[in-house]
Amino acid sequence: GQDDELLAARNLLYVKVWEAFARDMSCSLEELAGTRGEVFANFRGLIMPTSGLDGTAGGSSIDKAPFPKFTADARFDADGPEANAVVKAFWPFVRRITPGADYREFIACGVMNWRALYVTALGASSQWDPEEERATSPSDKTERDIGVRDDVLGGTSPATPEDDGNVWRRAGREGNNHPVRYLLLTKGDPNPRQIGRIVERINSMGTTRLYALKDSAAIREADCYIRILGQELDKITRDWSDKRQLIEGIRSLRQFSRARKDPEFASIHKYLREIYVPGKISRTLRQTWSFLLGLFTFWELKQLVHKDQLNAVLDTKYALLHEVSRELETELIALSAALDEIGWRTAGGLHFRINRSAYHAAEFHRLLKTLNVGNIQTWISYEQFVRRGLAPAFKYVASVGARIRSLRDRLQTVTDTIETSALVGQSAATRYNTAVLRQATTVMFAVLAVYLTKLAFPGLYSELFAYLRLYGTQAVAYLWGVLAASPAASIWYAVLGALVIAALVLAAHRRVRAWIDD
Repeated sequence: GQDDELLAARNLLYVKVWEAFARDMSCSLEELAGTRGEVFANFRGLIMPTSGLDGTAGGSSIDKAPFPKFTADARFDADGPEANAVVKAFWPFVRRITPGADYREFIACGVMNWRALYVTALGASSQWDPEEERATSPSDKTERDIGVRDDVLGGTSPATPEDDGNVWRRAGREGNNHPVRYLLLTKGDPNPRQIGRIVERINSMGTTRLYALKDSAAIREADCYIRILGQELDKITRDWSDKRQLIEGIRSLRQFSRARKDPEFASIHKYLREIYVPGKISRTLRQTWSFLLGLFTFWELKQLVHKDQLNAVLDTKYALLHEVSRELETELIALSAALDEIGWRTAGGLHFRINRSAYHAAEFHRLLKTLNVGNIQTWISYEQFVRRGLAPAFKYVASVGARIRSLRDRLQTVTDTIETSALVGQSAATRYNTAVLRQATTVMFAVLAVYLTKLAFPGLYSELFAYLRLYGTQAVAYLWGVLAASPAASIWYAVLGALVIAALVLAAHRRVRAWIDD
């Protein structure tokens, strides 16, 4: 009998009154959400006064109390058993508010400095698992006991005013979504304005809580992709570092040719096939030309040829680096595109959703402080529920935002590093080419100046050559006479000539060895 009375009272207060109000005011969920909308926040609160001892409290009449130690104060006794006794007395009714109440986590606490008691399951999912819990009993209340008929549960019939019209089928899992139902208990008749402020605060906190956790499933899914993309970025960074070290270790054109078949350079073989490396004939001609000029030309021209060889090596190296960086930049662009697609199922995009979640989480904590929650012994308070259940979820969403920002910063850093390395290589090649061009231009102008001088002053060149021939002949004749007159001087000059020839032979030997080693 008591069970039927409590169920009837529960269905009247949490179903029929709400359905009648929505019908008379034309504000059903279907009309509010529209054909393309969805129900985001749905709260149903019930405010019930409790009677106390004989006397007055704040000008309100208080009847005889059914609870022990029920004080005459308009507020509940925070230090005594009063609040706990009230919640336990209302528990038979509370456990019929939400289906599967025995398998849900309820909170009960004082709010607004114990002006009222707040009891709710906060929409927590039932933890009942088939064959893992005790056998169900008639006292366990299911969805059909709280205003949802079997045919409505099965989806074969729409809800009627006798049903809970605000209950709809869940997407992707069994069961139905119910409004977040809560109970507010006050001592005596509550002040309408005061209790209105409490209800508004509770509903606002519930809405901001849902906003802070909006699209949480998509955010959890994005967390996995962030980890995968981070590993891909690490792989690209390692590839760039390893290939760059291999390329920097190549010092000559001959080593470039050997690297095409050397297993040590297997990771860059495909890039070596894409670039031009001077062949054996070209290298032999360059080295022969360098060897001859090194023996018989002046220092500046020898340096010019050496820099030309060095420039050929650098051109080949930077062409190889360009092929590597081009492929890695393509991978980085694809990685950036994949990063932009993370969380595409969230409203407004992942960055917007995480930033808005952070804002609503901060707003929720600000409102929680103004609720002035008090703890009831043996019950979980709203603040404890937030610290244990919501705070980790809020921090998780924030950590996903921090990780995706960190990954984007790392991606930008790696991209800038590769691009900067390519620009440095191009700048170095440009400097080498400019230096070679400048020296070649100097030699060309010197030769051109001699040629133009000969054309402009032909007589001057004839006299100069005649003068050099005359004095050169006289110098040779003088030296021959000295050698013929003094045998000792001849010996010394012979020794000096032999030393000069030995020095030239030694220099030639070193040139040949260097050419062979290269």
